[in-house]
Amino acid sequence: MGVYDKQGNPHHSASRAKLHDEMSASKKPEPAGEKEDKKPQLKDGKGTEHDVSKMKIEEVVKQHGPAHEIHSMHDHAANQHIVHSIHGEKHHHSSHDTAGDAHAHMGKAIGAEMQSQDEKPEPEETPDTEVAMSQPQPAIPGM
Repeated sequence: MGVYDKQGNPHHSASRAKLHDEMSASKKPEPAGEKEDKKPQLKDGKGTEHDVSKMKIEEVVKQHGPAHEIHSMHDHAANQHIVHSIHGEKHHHSSHDTAGDAHAHMGKAIGAEMQSQDEKPEPEETPDTEVAMSQPQPAIPGM
């Protein structure tokens, strides 16, 4: 490693050292006091205009449809289960004390409760099906 960049870091070739110098020059650190928060905030400081976390998840599903994307994680420091669901352009965030509560929330977010209410009962077996089921099935050779 005989080639060094301007900061004194060794590289395997002159082109790599030059690339590192060019990339370092383009990254000028911002002063700490001038950094702006990249996320626009609502008046209440909750998040962007797409954040519907203040609503109950059932209302979000009714208004914006079931979630098409869900993320969950466990915050070990706070011992909280965090769920983030995306409904079209709207985002819903929630935290839960137990994994069971978080899973129930995810089920509501995907509209599982609504689907079970909308499902129709399976048709009853017809007499033809009952007859076919009562007949002995042929044995499979070698079993």
